[in-house]
Amino acid sequence: MIEREQIVKGLVVVSFLILLLMYRGSENAKVVIVFAFYFLAALMYRIDTRYPVLAAIGSLVLAAILIAEHNETLANKVVIYAYYFLVVGVLLILVEYVREGKEEEFVPQRELKNKVLAIISGKGGMGKTTLTSSLAVALAKLKKMVIVMNLDLTMPNLDIAMGVKVRGLIEREQMVKGLVVVSFLILLLMYRGSENARVVIVFAFYFLAALIYRIDTRYPVLAAIGSLVLAAILLAQHNEALANKVAIYAYYFLVVGVLLILIEYVREGKEEEFVPQRELKNKVLAITSGKGGVGKTTLASNLAVALAKLEKKVIVMDLDLAMPNLDIAMGVEVKGMGEALKDGKDVVTVHNHGCDILATLPIKDGYKNSGMLERIKNIIDEVRQKYEVVVLDFPPGIEAFDVIDKNTYVLIVANPEKLSIADAYNVNKALEDRAKVLGVVINKSNGADVEAIEEMLSLPVLAVLPEENRVREALEAEIPLVARDEECEFIDEMAELVKFLVKYWEKDESRGDGEP
Repeated sequence: MIEREQIVKGLVVVSFLILLLMYRGSENAKVVIVFAFYFLAALMYRIDTRYPVLAAIGSLVLAAILIAEHNETLANKVVIYAYYFLVVGVLLILVEYVREGKEEEFVPQRELKNKVLAIISGKGGMGKTTLTSSLAVALAKLKKMVIVMNLDLTMPNLDIAMGVKVRGLIEREQMVKGLVVVSFLILLLMYRGSENARVVIVFAFYFLAALIYRIDTRYPVLAAIGSLVLAAILLAQHNEALANKVAIYAYYFLVVGVLLILIEYVREGKEEEFVPQRELKNKVLAITSGKGGVGKTTLASNLAVALAKLEKKVIVMDLDLAMPNLDIAMGVEVKGMGEALKDGKDVVTVHNHGCDILATLPIKDGYKNSGMLERIKNIIDEVRQKYEVVVLDFPPGIEAFDVIDKNTYVLIVANPEKLSIADAYNVNKALEDRAKVLGVVINKSNGADVEAIEEMLSLPVLAVLPEENRVREALEAEIPLVARDEECEFIDEMAELVKFLVKYWEKDESRGDGEP
């Protein structure tokens, strides 16, 4: 789905920049036009009012550094920019204040009597707890006598949402990054060497940071291009001294970008293609989670395809009887599991993307029926004899745990949010002495504190899958992303995860462990 609003925003900005370049007025007039445009854009798109204030503070800090370097001319310019940023910020705060003042305060007219409001969803992970806790607080602010109750008895986490019980997850990695950056800036301000030496130190620090945290190699290249464009604008304004400085910065950005690209190329070259050493015997891998919506089916379908690409004989089965959707993820229509369970028919699999698939129809109260449980167990036992790996796409929660045994391997899927990690903790506890929990997979992540998660769960994080549009697009197209043979971080992480699983199982079998 194309976000037309973003396209319009982009066109407006590009048009403004073109008109600005064509403008032949004084430099001061040009600066005023830029800040006026920024003010209007911030007004229209409700940009956070803190941004221009923070920009003003940053500009003043930069001006102080320039004064320390005896560059008073440039420092005066930066101070003027700080003034404009501050004016824009104050105006935006005033406008916001006026807007809020116009909104009449809502006053309830009468006392309510014994209202009960249930918050439900088809699957977990949709935000029920977030909505429940926020609603309760909002009603309390209207002086209503409110109680909020947690009826999710299998995976409760209202305590965390309401701050009743502290099970915080401190993102120490982010703190360390922040401390490193602050320490570097302090040392840089204390440094009394030449300006050129200082510039080299800044770019060397950026290069090392990019190397350690694997920052996208495109960023410094794009920064180099942007710097060259800025240098061209400065030349057009006959500001050759500043243009030369900016051109030097562009050169350093380009050097950093090229070095990072070369290192990435060398890293990829060193990664030899993984080749399994032996045939696996009847492995059963359950993909589970505390609540739904975290990406179990995405992981199960992509894992099955990735294993099939290593020439493993694989079947993936949908055991989420209440809300099955493996058929959609794998692009199939035959629902052999459901027909076998409901009608007692023989198990009929379908082949797609290199592996066999056993999808299901929705079956109400499937795991509450003891006869149904036995049939599921029998199907798993029957299927495992024919395949190297059986991947089970479990329902959320603990309702299906009775169909697994101590020879079943388990991956727990979670999102990086506190509530999801707490759910994963509960699942891990419920699986103690029932199965072999290999670890946790963090899905839909834009940055996770792996060390803190591992410490909280007492489990290794085996993969961190990024939140990428390609994953959603593949799901819409009913094709597992791994089947597309594209180059992206998600597929790379899946490859590493599959490599780990195969090596782990091969080692188990060489020791004589893990036999069904």
